[in-house]
Amino acid sequence: MASAARVIVVDDSALMRTLISDVLSKADDIDVIDTARDGEDALKKIAALDPDVITLDVEMPRMNGLEVLMELQGRPRPQVIMLSGVTDPHVAYEALELGAIDFVLKPSGTISVNIDELGEDLRDKVRAAAAVVAPVTQHQAPPGRPQPGTRPLMPVVAVAASTGGPMALDVLLAGLPGGLDAAFVIVQHLPVGFSRSLAQRLDRVSELEVVEAVDGQVIRAGHAYLAPPGSQLRFGKNGSSRAIELSDEKGYGRFKPSADVTLSSLAEVFGPRGIGVVLTGMGADGREGMTKLTEKKATTIVQDRETSVVYGMPKACVDAGVASEVLPLHRIAPRLVELITSEARRRRR
Repeated sequence: MASAARVIVVDDSALMRTLISDVLSKADDIDVIDTARDGEDALKKIAALDPDVITLDVEMPRMNGLEVLMELQGRPRPQVIMLSGVTDPHVAYEALELGAIDFVLKPSGTISVNIDELGEDLRDKVRAAAAVVAPVTQHQAPPGRPQPGTRPLMPVVAVAASTGGPMALDVLLAGLPGGLDAAFVIVQHLPVGFSRSLAQRLDRVSELEVVEAVDGQVIRAGHAYLAPPGSQLRFGKNGSSRAIELSDEKGYGRFKPSADVTLSSLAEVFGPRGIGVVLTGMGADGREGMTKLTEKKATTIVQDRETSVVYGMPKACVDAGVASEVLPLHRIAPRLVELITSEARRRRR
């Protein structure tokens, strides 16, 4: 039997330290070994106790959560889950850039007596973090993008990610050249209110034009569309063009947006011209959609174990036999370029 995940809870509120510890301690495979009241206290206890995971608040006296992350950069342990009432997406992405594995919003602000609402989801995130063995990689942004064109029969690539996804998307999109004869749709599990900031962030690192998806939006080559939280993204028509359709349907599981919904729609609408990509993430969202793409003889690519922050979603596809290619993160963008340019040459014949 695997040993329990050893956790330190870091929060400046004594009440929240107690409540978070109680939520985590409901699992036999999670051991809250200590708590810390601020960043300085956390660093001392990390050095003394060598935990697998810490839950880390952002706003604290003496040393805040971002400063703690700076001190921990490059270390494989502990993995950090930001658990905060701060709703500023820029703070969340800065934390992820600094090496946090995930950013979880407290359900009702800094003092959330209803923290138990996070329940099993928070415990699952701690388990996933405890299984991670390496820090998140970083990269530099590329230069400006050329202007893309529009192609009616272009391939469409749907990319799905969850835990560890924002940084993986940075790497993937930074590796794609502008002017590609393809469109991209991104499903990333995010809190409500975080998608526009992520789209802007990805737009800065990519030569593609990255935007938050809007209902009825025509899909164009050289563009990437990020599904907004709280909506399911499917493909439909706007006149003679293919377009994005957003809805509030439940989907296959608890996720909105759901990778399964988008990938299944990709298979239905684009068939073998669809390309499915599943990146790092917890759970199995995407497996059903990749199965439907496989049935349409479409290409399905998943991130490998070694470069995934959490090898959950990719593993589910591999175990189901619906991943036609398993690649390290840095090889996925070049492979997509190969597939897209090959298809463009074929259409010109």
